[in-house]
Amino acid sequence: MGLREVKREQLIQQIVEAVAESIRDVGYEETRVEDVARQLTISKPTFYRYFESKDDVLTEIQIRMTEDWAVELESRLEADVPFVETLRALGQVVARDLLADEPLFRVVHLHSAPQSGDRLRAAERRAERALVRVIAAGQARGDIATGYAPDLLGLIVESILFTVSYAWATRDISSHDLQDALVGALLASYYGFASSD
Repeated sequence: MGLREVKREQLIQQIVEAVAESIRDVGYEETRVEDVARQLTISKPTFYRYFESKDDVLTEIQIRMTEDWAVELESRLEADVPFVETLRALGQVVARDLLADEPLFRVVHLHSAPQSGDRLRAAERRAERALVRVIAAGQARGDIATGYAPDLLGLIVESILFTVSYAWATRDISSHDLQDALVGALLASYYGFASSD
């Protein structure tokens, strides 16, 4: 990576961190691009060269989190871990990540740009492919009944993660209960499609 690309990535990271800090300090509604640009001593056009809006910055945060989850799933595949343990670990990782910065991740869930863009879709596809491969490996091991298509089971898992995380973001689930809710819902789904062999 050349010096120009390194500087570009550093500025993107600084913008992400400044927007996140502002959301933590003054809230989503009061976070303004002008203030972030002034804090970083850049112009508004420079901000807009990298991000279309503060919601676009939230999408960047979502991309990074989704990529981390994909890596977690891929590592589980390489370790040939039983699927039930993968689900338990996935629920714990998602809860850990969300609770690490509650004010920010509540906002990310509620305000990231509705049109996700190519990079977020690519990160989501990577996580989906990893999840489907983990499910297929579980079926090959006999952990999961083979009567279900791995991509269908992957959609169920993704739906649970999204639904429980969104319920937490809207405060329908407390932070204290988030990990138990995620792990419990994932394990309940597992026992619905576990192999009875």
